Amino acid sequence: MPRPPSSSIIAKGVVHEKIEALVNNDPAARQRFLTALKNSPQDYVQLLVQYVEVTQPEEQFLRTYWYNPNGGWWRDKQPIESKVRQNLIEALELAVEKNLPIDTYHVVGGGNLFDVVVVSSTYQITRLIVTPPIPAY
Repeated sequence: MPRPPSSSIIAKGVVHEKIEALVNNDPAARQRFLTALKNSPQDYVQLLVQYVEVTQPEEQFLRTYWYNPNGGWWRDKQPIESKVRQNLIEALELAVEKNLPIDTYHVVGGGNLFDVVVVSSTYQITRLIVTPPIPAY
């Protein structure tokens, strides 16, 4: 996967594109994925592999840099997996309730802040993953 810039940026990653392709185009698949997110003991990344068809290199990238409580990015914010997972559940529940697509962006450069925000409009459910700058790797 290409190295993202470490300065402020708003981007849609390939994993978010895959999630959106699944949940915005197939209501039955969206419901199955939502149910799994809510009830499965599997970790978030494994569910992405199973339902969203995240590739092995993408899985390794996520486990190394995003969801690595022993290292990775934003060490002082780890673990972040449960927060990101719970927020996706909330976004999908809103999408089902309002029959709207979701649209997710990674907002880099939020100072020392790590947060995940869901905003609803008439047209879509927007999900923002706000992170501190990405350390060099």
